[in-house]
Amino acid sequence: MCIIAYSPKGKRIEKDTLSIMFKGNPDGAGIMYIDKDTKDIHIIKGLMTEKELLKAYSKIPKNAIHAVHCRIATSGEIVEGNTHPFTITNDYKEMKKTIACVSSALMHNGVLTACEPQKGIHSNISDTMLFAHDYIYPLKSQLAKLSFQKLLNLSISGSRLLIFDKSLKSPIMLGQWKPEGDLLFSNSNYKPYTYYPKYTSAVFDYDSYCKSVSNDIQEMSLFDLTFCCDFEEAQKIVEELKDTVEEYSYSDDLLLVTVNSLPKDYLICNVPWYLEGDYEL
Repeated sequence: MCIIAYSPKGKRIEKDTLSIMFKGNPDGAGIMYIDKDTKDIHIIKGLMTEKELLKAYSKIPKNAIHAVHCRIATSGEIVEGNTHPFTITNDYKEMKKTIACVSSALMHNGVLTACEPQKGIHSNISDTMLFAHDYIYPLKSQLAKLSFQKLLNLSISGSRLLIFDKSLKSPIMLGQWKPEGDLLFSNSNYKPYTYYPKYTSAVFDYDSYCKSVSNDIQEMSLFDLTFCCDFEEAQKIVEELKDTVEEYSYSDDLLLVTVNSLPKDYLICNVPWYLEGDYEL
């Protein structure tokens, strides 16, 4: 789950917000902004640390329309060239340039299943790059048409897409976005984690659950659970699950864990997956 912060009026994004965005999406970041005089789109990307992101962001022109993207890799290897934004072109080498001044560029948040490369996370290109190369670039002349934008919106299947193009009166923003003052975000991963114990309808018996897993019980239901615990307790729970965990993923503040003995069932924990100290499974 990546995240895009879009500033259509040139309002600056707070340092703390950028920090949260990067910590939750640490596979590289990038910035694109529109030159107020020439309308060219400037790209600065391949920012692989929070420090690099903050430094680059501090140097973009004040009041410029701009956007910031922080990445979690779902396809395409974790390298500087695979960070967003991407130039809309049919040349992958051009897409990978970390500094560029172009006529059109895009950022994407989501997964484009039809465009996922065969090698997945080990591919030298991502789904967004393939989508831009094979679908958007050949029809670039149609971007201004509302009918094409509607078709494009359907094709991204619930994702969020932001396109800056020199020939357009205003950027194209597709998908459902979250407004926050003069800013727009592609999801809620820009907010600090907040724990709401009132959402817990019952205390989860963790010991009993572990016993049921160890006994290879085959029939389990989908749990939507909130653990009444602090960060250290949450980390301990995830640590203890290590031996039975097959894979994990995350969405906003949810940690999704698949248990080996229960291939069709999941445990959803409402605990921060980005625990202090960059803790991972």
